Amino acid sequence: MLSAVYVDPIPNRVGYQLRNELLDLFNATGQADGAAYHLKLSLTEAEQAVALQTNTNITRYNYTLRAHYELVPAGTTAPAKTGDLTSLTAYNVAAAPFLYATVAAEQDAKNRAANDIAERLRVTIAVYPRDQAEKAH
Repeated sequence: MLSAVYVDPIPNRVGYQLRNELLDLFNATGQADGAAYHLKLSLTEAEQAVALQTNTNITRYNYTLRAHYELVPAGTTAPAKTGDLTSLTAYNVAAAPFLYATVAAEQDAKNRAANDIAERLRVTIAVYPRDQAEKAH
């Protein structure tokens, strides 16, 4: 089932990371031809300062990635399954002159969130046919 899901392109770097992870997990080709389903995703990102020093320097951020998904059967426009998933990660802010460490930590937090969402979507979509069969009985 998973290899028959075409994952629509997702904007921005985190979307690109999420789509690539989904293609790997689904063992999909990334080609829309012959796909039984289209997976459409929209992402919302948020960062929140959570640790402050006494001089008001921020030392830690929480990063939240929210994904709204729609699984649409081929040849239709109405989604067969929709839902929302949220992943929360965090990263530390390095003191100068180690500013690149902060950039790397931020990218790592975003990658971890995208990978978490991808893994949870894989499970959600993999059990979809079974859930439909149970509802039919």
